[in-house]
Amino acid sequence: MIERLVRFVPRRLIRFLNDRSGAALLLTGFLLTGMVGAVGLAMDVGAWYLAKRGMRTAVDGAALAAAHELIRPDFTAAKIIAAAEKVAARNDVTPENGGTVDVTVSADGQAVTVAIAQPAPTYFAHALMISAPLIQVEAAAGLVPDESSPNECIIILSPDAKDALQLGGSAKITAPGCGIQVNSTHGRALYVSGSAGVTAGSICVAGGVSGTTGAIQNLSPNPSTGCAAVADPLADTAPPAIRRCDFEEVSLTHGEHTLSPGVYCDGLSIGGSADVTLESGIYTIVGGRLQIKGSATVKGNEVGFYLADEDAEIDIGGNARVEITAPVNGVLEGMVFFADRADPPASHAISNKTGHTFRGTVYLPKSELVYKKDGGSLNVSPFVAVIVDQLHLTGSAHLRVDSSDSGAPAPAGAGSLRVTLLE
Repeated sequence: MIERLVRFVPRRLIRFLNDRSGAALLLTGFLLTGMVGAVGLAMDVGAWYLAKRGMRTAVDGAALAAAHELIRPDFTAAKIIAAAEKVAARNDVTPENGGTVDVTVSADGQAVTVAIAQPAPTYFAHALMISAPLIQVEAAAGLVPDESSPNECIIILSPDAKDALQLGGSAKITAPGCGIQVNSTHGRALYVSGSAGVTAGSICVAGGVSGTTGAIQNLSPNPSTGCAAVADPLADTAPPAIRRCDFEEVSLTHGEHTLSPGVYCDGLSIGGSADVTLESGIYTIVGGRLQIKGSATVKGNEVGFYLADEDAEIDIGGNARVEITAPVNGVLEGMVFFADRADPPASHAISNKTGHTFRGTVYLPKSELVYKKDGGSLNVSPFVAVIVDQLHLTGSAHLRVDSSDSGAPAPAGAGSLRVTLLE
């Protein structure tokens, strides 16, 4: 049976092809048209696949370009959209080709989503009255901490001070996930004595490093010297506006209290056994110190202090305990302390036994921060910074930048971030 079929089919096919009748020619035309259409449609489908791959590359590039704009302190929605459209156009996704580019920025300003759509190219499908499909692709990109090289979370800005960063006694700095930068070019820009030490991702000093016998061995890693100075990453951050006095000569020594944000003239003093909760907002201190002493407890979420003049010095001591998380948006986003750059140099002191937690940046660009301790520690959250003119730690002071904590965002300009595609 099979042998008869094998002999029969070729004879029939040859007879059909040699047939000169009109019906045979008509049927042949139909068959050839179908075959050409099928081949053409297959070619179009392949072209659509390649087009989608190209658009995937385009949308990834557009998302990365748009996310790079987020790093700039002056980024705007218009600049972000323009960056995405520029990359898309280089990949032939343009309005002239029927293409669209939609950009969405996340609420926290840390990520963007780009969606691209454009009709697929057609070569044969149009002749078969098959409409071109709309190819749509989407990608997201955002800012994440750059863990490949430690960012500077402690920056000493003084250009020439002796002992710009100084540690004595058994004082310690623990910042394994970030770097320490000392801008001073003095031959003794970093000085360590006693059993004091530093553990950080990197230690970079523009000037020299000195210390007592054996103390330098407590610096890990070994400091690099002759480093280029880094610019103040928050130099362009505008200070809050000062209004009239909202509160004057506020002094609390006992009982439970809830304070509201505003302008505190003649300082703010909290001591004794006072238990104080700070409502969210900016606390402007002018004409006096921010003093927290005794066995007082002060806590606040999304709180920032603006030290508006030379009299507004930090004076925290005794057995007081302070726990503050910086604002997540607004003028003092990511900052727990902001000292005005226009003020003369001042000295801010933190000294107690119980320890504090500041989840946010400490920004004292023209002043020294003196940290003295008889126990406990000062904890600072990740992706933030201690940016001061000089930093001195004595006693058993322990400044800890905890990379496992994430209580506050980095202020604009601070921290080292990289752009990456997000899943």
